[in-house]
Amino acid sequence: EKWSVPTIVDDKQNQAGNAFGVSGFPYFVVTDAQGKIVYRTSGEITEDQWNALLEAARTGKSPV
Repeated sequence: EKWSVPTIVDDKQNQAGNAFGVSGFPYFVVTDAQGKIVYRTSGEITEDQWNALLEAARTGKSPV
């Protein structure tokens, strides 16, 4: 897909999804600059919720 950000492509056994605890689709995992998971959510989200996830990634603090 030539994504401009680091991206994980899962295999047929869903190893990446299982490692992150994916429970639905879409599924979002927010990490801080050191790669620590600060928030997870699944399902459809609003634009405001998307912006909150981006801010969580920037600051390393959970949006809730």
